[in-house]
Amino acid sequence: MRWILKTAVIKFGGSSLCDADGFRRCASMLKNTDRGYFVVVSAPGKRFPDDKKMTDLLMDFANTRSLNTLNEIRGRIDGIIADLSLDIDVSDIFDGIVRRAQSGDTAYVVSRGEYLSALIMSGLTGYRFCDAADLMTFTCGLLDEERTFPRVRDMCAEGPAVVTPGFYGSDGYGNIVLFPRGGGDISGSVIGCGVGADVYINVTDVDGVMSCDPRDSDDFVRLPHLSYSDAEFLSYFGAGVIHYDAVGFAAKYSLPINIVSLSGSQGGTLIDGNSDSFTGIVAASRTSSLPFDAVLRYGVEALYGRKAFIGTVADMSDGKTLSLLSDAIGRAGIRHFSACDSMRHCVIAVDEGDCRDIYYNIAKLTTTPDSSKIYTFV
Repeated sequence: MRWILKTAVIKFGGSSLCDADGFRRCASMLKNTDRGYFVVVSAPGKRFPDDKKMTDLLMDFANTRSLNTLNEIRGRIDGIIADLSLDIDVSDIFDGIVRRAQSGDTAYVVSRGEYLSALIMSGLTGYRFCDAADLMTFTCGLLDEERTFPRVRDMCAEGPAVVTPGFYGSDGYGNIVLFPRGGGDISGSVIGCGVGADVYINVTDVDGVMSCDPRDSDDFVRLPHLSYSDAEFLSYFGAGVIHYDAVGFAAKYSLPINIVSLSGSQGGTLIDGNSDSFTGIVAASRTSSLPFDAVLRYGVEALYGRKAFIGTVADMSDGKTLSLLSDAIGRAGIRHFSACDSMRHCVIAVDEGDCRDIYYNIAKLTTTPDSSKIYTFV
């Protein structure tokens, strides 16, 4: 796939940058464009299921100051640099990590995963390195758009082909401030909005947003087009492919998001303000800790303007209940629904025409009394 764009921001997640081969594939993707990218990178992620993310290793070191953990981090970074044949000396950076850990500056220590990723990507591609601490400005722990956007635009004025770490910024006094976990997605949205990008391309390990978690069921389809509200809703209630605050920020400034994998074989999922809402999108949680009243509170905010919203909490551990629920949804003609035994809760958003059928066939299966109500937002 070759992009023909005026301005694009691309964010590579940790799964894409887990090792030297991942960095190579990402660098190769950057060549398939007629213009330079503004690149945001995460810290290296897991290489295999039982592996640890670099961010988690750094967090462990900040808390324990374990020499074994530090050596594991250093060995992994040195291995990537050596495998890529780069001339990057990270000794001073690791000295700084040790000093900041000793002084209790956890945010600084944890942020070095993204910092090191950006240095490596800069060395590999020749893209200009720009520290996120010089771009993202926080006031009282919150992103300060009025101070951040001018800095982002100044970076843009020097031309594209820039790489910056995701996940963190600074408070203006030299102190590192972190976004929440998954905050690299938010960094990409902020930069995309700040530079007025045509699109924000979020590269992850799956080719778009799926109708359910592929780890739970083979019965899923890729959702090629989502509205901002549907994407925000899905990400808030279980879809981990992109952070919901990243979607909300993009929606505020009408920045389209394209979620793709490195292969880009299926075209991914486009999220923008022109998408029609899908009937029957489902967000699921594997735990039993999803309170129904939180679903309703967030439903009012995220799904305002839809014909109707039904919140249903069902016990998926009972095979009979699961079968009845699936049958009832099928009879109602709901698309893109799938469920499996490992799901404990499901939240179903439907269009007005499906409400009556859903009410009679599904309400009796719910485990929360208030979940049998139909909530209409018109």
